[in-house]
Amino acid sequence: MSDMPWREAIIEVMRSEGSAMHYTTIAERIVSDGLRESVGATPASTVNSTITTSLKSEREKSPFQRVARGEYILRQVVEGYPPEVVVMDDREPEDEGDEVAGPIHALGMFWDRESVLWTSSPAILGRTCWGRT
Repeated sequence: MSDMPWREAIIEVMRSEGSAMHYTTIAERIVSDGLRESVGATPASTVNSTITTSLKSEREKSPFQRVARGEYILRQVVEGYPPEVVVMDDREPEDEGDEVAGPIHALGMFWDRESVLWTSSPAILGRTCWGRT
């Protein structure tokens, strides 16, 4: 087992796949192929961070291209396809950390503005169930 740098390991996995991959799948392949000895507690987050940082700092010179939320492909692979085959998502890369805050984010969708005591230090008042006292 070698301890290849994250960026090189990501490129190696994506090159062998030859198509778009989700960052979690890339992380799983790095672990299963033994490209890194030390992967830490959150290898998928490390992969996502490495790719996103490259896209933001290197822009067109980055070896990665974002094709959908959380999915990336190597630019050299994209350049080999005819333009109509590759659908690119031109939006800015988003921080994929939203998936971690899922329950908190979803809970925020259901909060009731009338159930907040609006003072200098607001308090959220709770209920057991709609329609109950």
